[in-house]
Amino acid sequence: MSTLNENFASSEEIRLTEEIRDYMLTTAKWARLLGILGFVGVGFFVLCGIFLLVGGSFFTRSLNVGIPFASVGFIYFLIAIFYFFPVYYLYKAATKWRSGLVNVDNSDLTEGFRYFKSHYKFIGILVLIVLSIQALIFMIGLISYS
Repeated sequence: MSTLNENFASSEEIRLTEEIRDYMLTTAKWARLLGILGFVGVGFFVLCGIFLLVGGSFFTRSLNVGIPFASVGFIYFLIAIFYFFPVYYLYKAATKWRSGLVNVDNSDLTEGFRYFKSHYKFIGILVLIVLSIQALIFMIGLISYS
């Protein structure tokens, strides 16, 4: 049974047809748009975090709430940090893909795929962490219910 690497080593180089190039350019445009929208989302998280940190002490005292709003503001900053990296990787992948396809530069195209790999690796690890936390909460719920 041959492996994927052996297949690539024994085959001819992969060529990008005009149809593949058009698909990749369209994908790069949409990925860039999603990256820009993601940066806007990160900005909103940071603004909300600042608002909650600055105004949090006032709201906590005046509304007599149990959870300090400043703590929630800090959580917003953490979310913004975690959200920034996959958005950055997606945006860089899109710009490198476009640059590589327009300028016929294999190194930019390769770097774009490196950023794309980093994007999905980050998302995959994040999903595994979230699923693990959810499983832990479910188990704690089952134990405490008994």
